Amino acid sequence: MSENSIEESSLKASEQFSELSILSKDKIIKNGQSQINNKITSEVITSIIIIIISISFIIFYCFQNKIFDYSSIFKSKVSDKQQVVSCEDGHYIPNDDKSQCKKCTINFCSKCTGNTKENTCLSCMENYEPIKDSDNKIKECTKTCDKGKDNKCLTCDGGKCGTCNLGYKLYKGKCIDNFSIKGSYTTTKNNQKILLLNKLYVDYLEKIIIDDKILNPSYNFTFEKKGEHKVLMLLNNKTMQSGKMMFFNVSNLISIEFTKHFKTEHIVNMRGMFKDCKSLQTLDITNFNTEKVTDLSYMFDNCISLESVVLNHIDTRNARDISYMFANCKKLKSLSLNNFNPINIVDMTGLFYGCSSLEQIDLEKFVTKKVEFMSYMFAGCSSLPSVKVSHFKTDNVKDMSYLFQNCSKLNKIDLNGFDTHNVRNMEGMFEGCSSLSYVDLKNFKTKNMTKINKIFYGCSKLEKIDISSFEEIKGKSNLEVIDLFDNNSSKKGKIKVNKKFYECIKENIPSKWEVEFENNKLIKKKN
Repeated sequence: MSENSIEESSLKASEQFSELSILSKDKIIKNGQSQINNKITSEVITSIIIIIISISFIIFYCFQNKIFDYSSIFKSKVSDKQQVVSCEDGHYIPNDDKSQCKKCTINFCSKCTGNTKENTCLSCMENYEPIKDSDNKIKECTKTCDKGKDNKCLTCDGGKCGTCNLGYKLYKGKCIDNFSIKGSYTTTKNNQKILLLNKLYVDYLEKIIIDDKILNPSYNFTFEKKGEHKVLMLLNNKTMQSGKMMFFNVSNLISIEFTKHFKTEHIVNMRGMFKDCKSLQTLDITNFNTEKVTDLSYMFDNCISLESVVLNHIDTRNARDISYMFANCKKLKSLSLNNFNPINIVDMTGLFYGCSSLEQIDLEKFVTKKVEFMSYMFAGCSSLPSVKVSHFKTDNVKDMSYLFQNCSKLNKIDLNGFDTHNVRNMEGMFEGCSSLSYVDLKNFKTKNMTKINKIFYGCSKLEKIDISSFEEIKGKSNLEVIDLFDNNSSKKGKIKVNKKFYECIKENIPSKWEVEFENNKLIKKKN
C-alpha cells in the first residue's frame, strides 16, 4: 500500500471518530435535559397540589367559623327561575324579581325595607336604638346610652345623651342631677293627701316633679292612686341657715336622698329635721356640709322604720347638742359614729334612747371631754350585749341618771376610766340591766352626788358589786336609807362597800348577800 493511501485511511478514520464523539455528546445533553424537565414538572405538580389543599383548608375553616357571609352570596346567585323568599336580618331585596339580597347601608340595622328605591332601617339591632327623622322614619341606629339605675338619658345620639329625663340636665353629653332632693313617698289609699315637707320651707321650692310631672311648688299633694311615688324637688337654699323640723311628721316618706345641689354650708340648726318620719327606711346625707351646725338634737327622733342612715361625711366639730339624735330608731341594728368629731358637744342626753334593735355601736373615736349630760344615753337599747365606753372622758359630766336603763342584754360593762367627781345624779343608772352579773364602780367618786336611788333596780342576775369608793351622799344624813336595790333578788351575792356608806344602805342590801369592807373583812352576812 502506498504512503498516500495510508494517510487517506487515517484521515477518514479520524473524521469518523470525531463524528461519533459529537453524536454521543449530543445524545448525552439531550438525555440530561429530559431528566431536568421531568424533575421540574414533578415539583410544579406537587406545589399546585399543596396550594389546592391549602386553599381548600382555608375555605373550610372560614366556612366553619362563619368568617365570611356565604349565605348572602348563595342567596344572591339564584337562577332566573328561583326567587329569594326572605333575607336575613340586616339585608333587603332590591330587585323586582327578588333575585338578590343586599345589606342595608345604615349601620346596626336589624330589619330593612324590601324596596328597591329605599335602603332604610325598619328596626335596630340589640343594644342600638333608632334616631328618627321628621317623617318618623329611622335615619340611623346609634349605640344605646348607659342610662344607669335612674334611666337618666331619654334619647341617645352616637352613644351620647341627646335629651334627659325630668330631673336631669344635659352636660357634656351626659345627664346630671338637676334637683336637690329625691324622695319616695307612699300612699295607702286613692286620693290621699300627704305632707311632702314642712310648709315653712315651701318658699325655697323652685320646682317640684311628682311622678314625672312638673307641678307648681307645694308642701303637700293629693295622689289619685295609692302606691309608691317619686318626688323630685329643686330648692334654692343657698342662704338657708336652718333645717329645723324640715321634714317633721312627714310620715309617708319612705326614702330620701340629697344631691350636691342641696346647700347646707350656712345651716346652723338641724334640730328635729326628720323627727317623726315614721315610714322612713333609708337616708343618705353624705352631701351634707354640717361644719357650722351647732344643734343636731332630735334629728332622727322617732324614725321607727329607719334601717340605714349614711353619715360618712358628717362634721360635728361645732355641734354642742346631739341629745335624742337617734332616739326611738327602733329598727336600726348597727351604727358607726367614727366620723363624728364631737369635740365641743355638751349634751348627749338620750342619744340612742329606745334603739331597741341596736346590736352594735362603734364609739371608739368618740370624744366626750366637754360633755356635761349623759342621762338616758343608752336607755332602752335592749339588744345591745356590750358597749365600749371606758375611753370616755367624763370629768365635766353632771348627770348620768338612767344611763344604761333597760339594757337587758348588757352582760358586761367597763367603767374604770370614768371620772365621776362632778356627777350629781346617778339615779337608775343600771336599772333593768337584767343580764348584768358584775359591776365594778370602785373608782367612782360621790362627793358631789345628790341622787343615787334605784341604781341597781331590776338587776336580777347581779352577783357582785364593788362600790367601796362611795362616800356620803350630799344632802343625805348617814341615818337616811338610800334605796339602791329593789330587794327582790333571791340569789346570793356580795357587795364591797365603804364602812361609812354602809350605814346608809344596810337596810336595803338584798337579804342573801354578803357585805365586805374595803379591807376585805366580812362584816355581815344577811339571813
